[in-house]
Amino acid sequence: MRRLLDEMAQGDLRSQVSRLRNKDEFKQLFVDIINVKESWRKQIQELQSVCRELDDEKYQELHFTRIKEIAYSFKTEIE
Repeated sequence: MRRLLDEMAQGDLRSQVSRLRNKDEFKQLFVDIINVKESWRKQIQELQSVCRELDDEKYQELHFTRIKEIAYSFKTEIE
């Protein structure tokens, strides 16, 4: 789990981890981490796709709006 979290912290959401090692604990936490990682991966893939589509001037405003929606769905400001 530590390696998985390190990869996520570095922005690497590619690995497909589906099991714990025998000595790992916190099985539900592991499932939750995998779900978070998959959610982030899908959102970032959508951002990448929309960015590629920005070349089409006809839909730039629509794509930019979607980019903002995804970007602002993450809470990043420390209160």
